[in-house]
Amino acid sequence: MVLITTLYIALIWLLFFKFKWLPWNKLTQALCLIIGVVILSGFLVGLQGLTPASTQAVIAGRVVEIAPQVSGRVTSVPVQAMQVIEEGDVLFEIDPTAYQARVDDLEARLAPA
Repeated sequence: MVLITTLYIALIWLLFFKFKWLPWNKLTQALCLIIGVVILSGFLVGLQGLTPASTQAVIAGRVVEIAPQVSGRVTSVPVQAMQVIEEGDVLFEIDPTAYQARVDDLEARLAPA
């Protein structure tokens, strides 16, 4: 908008003061003002119609989906949404009951051998 205003003022300066092709009187001053307002209004209306807008704010960032390598019930999630984490941080804990039962079963089978 500043660029359009600057170009319009430069055009007025060229026409009326540099080359003196038109007289600078009350009529031409009013016409220049009206034409300038129409040009800027048209620009603003065009921007309103062509500019994407939204009523919702969106935060963009890198999000990585994660999944455990084993199945089981998740007992706790010690991280919060959109929290920055480092390598080695605990993301979630899985209930060890099923795995401990399997280990006990395998140890019981190996005991007689």
